[in-house]
Amino acid sequence: MQRFGRSDLSKHHELDDLWVSIRGKVYDVTKYADDHPGGIEVLKDVAGYDGTESFEYVGHSEDAYRTLEEFQIGLLVDHVSPQERNGKAPITADKSAL
Repeated sequence: MQRFGRSDLSKHHELDDLWVSIRGKVYDVTKYADDHPGGIEVLKDVAGYDGTESFEYVGHSEDAYRTLEEFQIGLLVDHVSPQERNGKAPITADKSAL
């Protein structure tokens, strides 16, 4: 699977070249934009960015998740989860301290 940085993602923000990242995965949704039930503008708003918060806020069906997977082109290597960005990352045990 190809790997992309946020700088790569940010270059794809036009309607004829529309990429979005959700949960650390990168999707080329250019061909899906016209069919998106929420409209093209919703995708345009998050094009070139991490759209995880917007995607989760709206809530999507299992069908939406399956459809999204069809457009995955890679992984976002410098992904920061919304929890980490807000300083609410899950606490993990440091095994070296045990």
